[in-house]
Amino acid sequence: DAADAADAARASLRVSFDSVQSAALHALADACGVPLPVCLFACWQLLLARLTNFARPVVGYAAAGRKYEELAAGLGPYARLLPVACRLGGHETLREALAATLQAVREAEEWEEYFTLEGAEPVVAFAFERREAPDWIPELSLRTLHLSAPLGAPALRLTCVNEGTALWGEFDYDPSAFDASEVARLADQWVTLAADAAAAGADRPVRELNLMSEAHRQRLLVEWNRTERPFPSGRCLHELIAEQAAITPAALAVAGADGQLSYEELNARANQLARRLRALGVGP
Repeated sequence: DAADAADAARASLRVSFDSVQSAALHALADACGVPLPVCLFACWQLLLARLTNFARPVVGYAAAGRKYEELAAGLGPYARLLPVACRLGGHETLREALAATLQAVREAEEWEEYFTLEGAEPVVAFAFERREAPDWIPELSLRTLHLSAPLGAPALRLTCVNEGTALWGEFDYDPSAFDASEVARLADQWVTLAADAAAAGADRPVRELNLMSEAHRQRLLVEWNRTERPFPSGRCLHELIAEQAAITPAALAVAGADGQLSYEELNARANQLARRLRALGVGP
């Protein structure tokens, strides 16, 4: 049907925390008195806030929809997205940010049974799943291959999964709205921020949390900054400038506090200086 076709057209990316990072995130949530899903959601909101200069983005938070005992064992999906606005201004500590996020989530959940998006789905969403660790039998192993529930169609949805001691995030997105490289960069920044938050401690200011992984830092500062080129042997600098002036005369050659010169202007100045020096008897 149309829903299956739309789901098939979407793309996904999975990123994982290692065992040390997973344990540190559990410890951070416990230290701040918030559930693990809220801790991970706060990291997602913090990333979006940092990238938008704390413009208070609204993120859809997946509520289970089973707050009443009668619905606990009901069949079928009850989950829905609740809009939760980021209330962070960047001056908070991590502990204060987690507390503010928990309050915002609880306030949204109070209206869970009465709220409907009516076609105004948020662009970005968050969900959390806690799965039972797979059971292992000597001759047979059982595990979940894929588990999802329809939660509208936000352009980008982060689903965090906790299975036993494993913790990972699945970025589900619409390829017509987000490029794969953009989602990969967001995923890398989210993992980096969450891991840094867990390692930094609850009293760290949120503005100081790191968004750039070591691999991205290496790529940005070293690999993309390799502008050196082999210098032609047997050629003088003035010959190279004259050659470049003939190819791209209007291109910028030098710039400084007193102005800038194109290759054509630089070559003309060099020739003018050379003629003056020759007239004064300067030569090889």
